[in-house]
Amino acid sequence: MQQSRCFAMFLVLLVGIGCLCGCGKSGLPSQSEWTKVTSDDGRISALFPRPPETQSQTVDTAIGKLTIKMTIYESGNNAFLINHMTYPIDPAEYDVAAGLAGAAQGAAQNVKGTILEDDDLEAFGFPGKSLLISAPQGAFVRGRIFIDPAGPTLFQAQVVGTRAVVDGPDTAAFLDSLVIK
Repeated sequence: MQQSRCFAMFLVLLVGIGCLCGCGKSGLPSQSEWTKVTSDDGRISALFPRPPETQSQTVDTAIGKLTIKMTIYESGNNAFLINHMTYPIDPAEYDVAAGLAGAAQGAAQNVKGTILEDDDLEAFGFPGKSLLISAPQGAFVRGRIFIDPAGPTLFQAQVVGTRAVVDGPDTAAFLDSLVIK
């Protein structure tokens, strides 16, 4: 259960970072002009509207050091991001279903938001969730999270913006472009 709470805490942290980006008009190029971006280790990729920034951060946690690798593109008050991290725990001790459920609840609590949609899904051979969270001041987060139980590794793709933005075709194109290996 401790691992599930840590998992939720880190998802919440990343959603919180995304929510700080706010909401507004995007001014994005045509989807045909988007660029495929792949993580250094080749595990996660997505199409981004323009070249994003990539950063890596290591944090001390109750379960050990955790390195978060995040790629983010901000356009106006909107943000598109992917990230992944492997938990420094024995995969046999990690409860994936509890981790996904805890992450969804924690993400909403972190932004003082409400989960509007929480759908289980499976893709790339991994269990996951599709989430829509409303946050104060008109911000929304739409994302997909997956866990590779062999890591255990958390993978995320999120878009932050107004409801119109997160329900729009650019968000769908971004989330649908996600590839996890």
